[in-house]
Amino acid sequence: MVFVKELLKIKNIVMKRSMQMAFGMLLNALTFFTMTGQTVTSSHYTIEAVNDSLIFRYPNPAPRHKLLYSFRVTSEDQDEIIQVQSKNLHTLSVSIRNVSDKLIQSPYLLGPEGYDFRDMDKLAAKITEGAETELEKFFRLHQWFSYHYDRYETKDTKYPGFDYDSFFGNPLHVLNQYGGSMCGDAVHVLNSILWRIPPVGSMYGRRVQMHEHQTGEAWFEGAWHNFDASPEIRWVYFDYDNKTIIPFWKDLIKDGGELIKRIKPMTGWDIWDDYSKEASGKQYYIVNKEEGTQWNYNFKLKPGEEFTMYYDMRGRTDQVSRNYNRSKYNIQNPVDYRNPCDYASAVFTYKPDFTTDLHKKFVVEETNIKWTKKGLIAKNENKPASIVFASKSTWGMVGAEITADFFKDGKVYFAVTERVKDTSYNKSLKWIPLRESSVFESEVTGIEGRMTYWVKFEFNGENAGLKSASISTEVQINKYSIPVLKYGPNKIHFSSGNMNGGEAEITYTYDDQSKYDFYEPATEDYGTWVFYRVGGNHTATWTKPLFYRNVKNNPDTLMHIKVEIYKAFGKKAGKLVRLLKDELMPLGSYWWYWNGRDDSGKRCEPGMYSFKVTGHVGESDLYKGNQYGERLYLFSNGVWPVPNEIIDTDN
Repeated sequence: MVFVKELLKIKNIVMKRSMQMAFGMLLNALTFFTMTGQTVTSSHYTIEAVNDSLIFRYPNPAPRHKLLYSFRVTSEDQDEIIQVQSKNLHTLSVSIRNVSDKLIQSPYLLGPEGYDFRDMDKLAAKITEGAETELEKFFRLHQWFSYHYDRYETKDTKYPGFDYDSFFGNPLHVLNQYGGSMCGDAVHVLNSILWRIPPVGSMYGRRVQMHEHQTGEAWFEGAWHNFDASPEIRWVYFDYDNKTIIPFWKDLIKDGGELIKRIKPMTGWDIWDDYSKEASGKQYYIVNKEEGTQWNYNFKLKPGEEFTMYYDMRGRTDQVSRNYNRSKYNIQNPVDYRNPCDYASAVFTYKPDFTTDLHKKFVVEETNIKWTKKGLIAKNENKPASIVFASKSTWGMVGAEITADFFKDGKVYFAVTERVKDTSYNKSLKWIPLRESSVFESEVTGIEGRMTYWVKFEFNGENAGLKSASISTEVQINKYSIPVLKYGPNKIHFSSGNMNGGEAEITYTYDDQSKYDFYEPATEDYGTWVFYRVGGNHTATWTKPLFYRNVKNNPDTLMHIKVEIYKAFGKKAGKLVRLLKDELMPLGSYWWYWNGRDDSGKRCEPGMYSFKVTGHVGESDLYKGNQYGERLYLFSNGVWPVPNEIIDTDN
């Protein structure tokens, strides 16, 4: 009860701030006059407000030096070089705004690394481009996946937990959602990309049951190879010869977990206890190539519509809809205020102009409506007039804000279909009224997790009408799919399916003096990075919430951090090859560069390595021995992905 009361107490603050924080729009209702003297009343409505209200107790760190970089595009393909010479860089938002009267189809931004999430075949080819062996292709994908995979999951009342047949936990959609480390989803998504690695058909994979955990096995070079795709683990196990990758998880089980336990000195932990009991190693089906094609980054921007991606956890999540993680670290526990994830959000904001007929083509349905230069009015003032617009997304929705500027009092409704993936409109939909300055919250009829909802504006009587409206819809996406800026000359590529003669404005908003972001540039064309967050790791699900609490309560804390690099294959596997860091460090997200050399300065051979971070990482000692580690990989042809500081942006 104490926690519930606290939520209710905070909710009033959240309601006042939700528009400013999530959409940057004005919340207060305004009354003003048109040039003709006719009174217009602006009313605000909320669908699915900020239910994760405790986010404001531990907010994101404020930017110290906010900068904007904007450019305009009129062609289907255009490159832009954005120079950022900052090692303390944090991208706040990226927006694409249609500044024309034309419909822009499939606008898309490719960041410095050039990943195109719209086409999985192109994506797989880009990831493995230049790899010399199938083994390196596999490890390229395995490493890339570590940075770009998260899950999205909400409660399905019909099927408790995640359900592969529903949108909520569907692995075909997880890459462009947010979340933690759903193991089965991770394997499913990675396998669907394996099919697309050129030459197509040379590689594929399947899921494996390990009691409450799911792993994978990949086929390439004429044999099976074990792998674990979960962000907390990210490991491939070698046989006792340290050369051969164990093909089947059944072999690892029969071994009694000895080969799994061998990684503990190199990482600080092992996961044998997580699935030793009742682990079967049963191979599930081979994931079909076509199962990943539903990833869909193709959307349209109507005239005046804007799509803004927020990198820094501005997304919202409904507390009552989370049900996978019931552990003590769950969001419903007041100690860990946030669900255990890092996530991002994107906001579609559509402002149709009713004083022209430009937006008439985007109307779903209208009744008794007359379009005039002053706005929409009723053809017959003695009958109700209404107009319906659709808000559709290729991602799962989490919230919406509606503003209506009526000449007189009007009403606003919304409707959804019973099935979350159904985007078809029909006149039998149940219209749910919205109340001004109030919040509609319903797990059953709300919009969370859905792909479409409809908004109806209604007015009636003499001098009634609709001057203008704004429909803002927030969706959840994976923060690593956002084309963020990085250190050095950023080559940003804009492309679209068709500009139709229109024009778009791209705006990057970033902080180049972030107090909590640290990047070490590459010093040579070899090596890799250790990605870690001091004060609550990105990857370990149970520590993610700690960082934001630490930043607020102990912002100037210095933690003693030791980063060690171990060899994980071949001769002298398990040997410490490099002490990378051993010093006091402030809280923050770090990209520590390892140039692939040992402590004597000798270049290490390509292959699998691991890092282990030791140190105090939060208020609660949630690590076993305060240690955490993952695998690394040194590629034969240099640093991958190639960082901006050593790439030729002219090519």
